Amino acid sequence: MKKKTKIIIGCAVLALVIIAAAITGIKITDLQRQNTFVDQVNKLSQIVDAEYISDIDRDEFNTFIDSRVCKGKYAKLENAVKSYYKDLYEIQFKSEDAITNSAYDKMLLSDNLISDGPDFENSCAELATLLQTLQDCSVQYSELITAEKAKSYFDETKLSAKYETLFNDSVSVASSETENIYLTSLENSEKSVSAVSGVIDYLAQTKNEWSVEGDKLVFNTKDAAEKYNEAVSALGDAQSNK
Repeated sequence: MKKKTKIIIGCAVLALVIIAAAITGIKITDLQRQNTFVDQVNKLSQIVDAEYISDIDRDEFNTFIDSRVCKGKYAKLENAVKSYYKDLYEIQFKSEDAITNSAYDKMLLSDNLISDGPDFENSCAELATLLQTLQDCSVQYSELITAEKAKSYFDETKLSAKYETLFNDSVSVASSETENIYLTSLENSEKSVSAVSGVIDYLAQTKNEWSVEGDKLVFNTKDAAEKYNEAVSALGDAQSNK
């Protein structure tokens, strides 16, 4: 009986060793998967680490943000984080492209004053579209960086609180300072575009009181010239904050 007892005890010990090894294996695998996830977050941080949005390599960003390399539950977490950042930076890229592709900063040059004046229908339409785009981006971005909206990306994963902590740490890469810099820059661009629009509107309203002579804008009255200078001064103030 003693011999059989030893065998039974031996089998029990072996089973415990196997279970312990399995648990250890699971822990190691989980740690490896977590490290892979952290590496992805760090890589993303490096890609977007630029002083200006225009300095970000779009091709590299798009390739990386659409890639998925994590396994298990970390695959869901990776998808949530990358989906969040994709939406976040698409807004920034949209505003950057709108400004870059616009000729709003050249609308007060003599060429445009002659070609589109005195009613400035094309200029007014372009300025209105640009301003609306910037305002939309501001609203969308402000909503996206709220805790509630960010959490909605994690909620879709249906993962436990352990993973939510990792998610929160990951999306905090977009620090409040970075968020404020972008929103402030966007606000300054809106002010600049609005100021240009104000000058163009004034010229359209007073189309019979000015003309272009060479590279100079000449007004028929001193009052008209002074009001134009006031509008240009407001533009200068707006651009000095950019």
